Order: sequence, then C-alpha cells, then structure tokens
Amino acid sequence: KQKKHKAVQLRRLRKGSLRQALMSGLKAKSGRSDLEFNEASSLAARKMSQTPLKERGGYPLVRAKGSKDPAKWMTKNGKEVIVDFSRAAWLPDDWGQGVKITNKTSHSTGGSGGTYTVFMSPEGNTFYHKHAAEAFAGRSFDFKDGFKGQLRVAWLNGQQIQTDNDTDKSFFKLLSAHERRNLPKKSDLHFCVVSARRTRTPEAVKDVAMVEAAFRRAGVTPT
Repeated sequence: KQKKHKAVQLRRLRKGSLRQALMSGLKAKSGRSDLEFNEASSLAARKMSQTPLKERGGYPLVRAKGSKDPAKWMTKNGKEVIVDFSRAAWLPDDWGQGVKITNKTSHSTGGSGGTYTVFMSPEGNTFYHKHAAEAFAGRSFDFKDGFKGQLRVAWLNGQQIQTDNDTDKSFFKLLSAHERRNLPKKSDLHFCVVSARRTRTPEAVKDVAMVEAAFRRAGVTPT
C-alpha cells in the first residue's frame, strides 16, 4: 500500500512582506480614515516589529562620525521617518532610506497612497527625489554607489523571509521511510552559485545574494 502523508503546512514570508507590513502599520498608526490598505499578516507584522533598525535595508552601511542616528530621523518639520526595509539601487553606503506618513491636505485623494519614501543624508537631511539628493551631495549617484547596499538588502531579505518551521525537518516529513533511506550523504552533494559580479542588473545581484543567504542558513559555506 502506498503510505499517505499528512500535509505539512508552512507559514512563509515573501520578498517584500516586511516592507508591506511596515507600510500598513504606518497607515494604521496615522489615524487617517481616507487611506486604504490591507492589514499585514500576524507573522509579517511580528517579524517586522522584531527586526532591529540596523538589520533593515534602508539603514546606512557606513555610519560616519557625527552622522544622524537613524533611530532619530525626522523631517525638517518634525515628521518621524522610519528606516525602510528596501533601498534604492543608486543610494551610497553612508546614506539611508526611510518612509514617512504624509499629512492630509485639501488636495489629498486618500486611497492607497499616504506614505512617502525618502532618502536621508548622513547629516539627517530628508530628500524626496534622487536629483535633489545629488544636488546636495554635489555629484551624481549610480549603480556603483549602491552595489554593496543591494547585496546587503538581498542578504537581509534572504534571512528575514525564512521562518522557524521552514527547515529540513519539515521537508523530511514529506518523505517515506524508504525515500529517506535513499537520500545521499551531505558530502555527496555539491553546489555552485554564480558570482554576483557576473550579473548586469541590481535585481540579478539581489537574486544571487538571496541564494547565498539561503545556503548559509542551511549550513553551506561558500569558498
């Protein structure tokens, strides 16, 4: 007889789940009744709130001496800016990215809006557009400026979307005793990850870094 296996249901987070949870939380906290948003899952909301600011993609990779503490980011009008989970592909290592809620005005249309993504200089200045940030810095920003940042975002995503029950143990429960007996030894398995430097787009770099993060979590160390 063929053995029937009980289905193992895993709770999973997807890439972008924590950022969506952050946005939903900001909109709910704003108290604005004109904004539309989907409430984040309890898993995403909990994971988002438990993630330290330093482990979010928008946190500066390098903190210069005297730079503004990201935990205290604010606009010039005193609006709180929260460290984002995402990061623009061109953003320099010593800059950061945050999100803020917008004020309701007579021109506000509500709906799915209500938040701004902003770029924070080391000094703590807030910018809403790339060209304004470049004008402040006195130079242009490009993919080379944000390369390390994109690798870090991908690495963090790879770590953060994993759940406690997303393990080998869960997978092995799906196999029969016969199938488990025929599994190869770990030493018989060999993997290859293509170097991120061989990619040509920010998204491809992030994809490779996420694969490496998954391997490291499983105990596989690249050489």
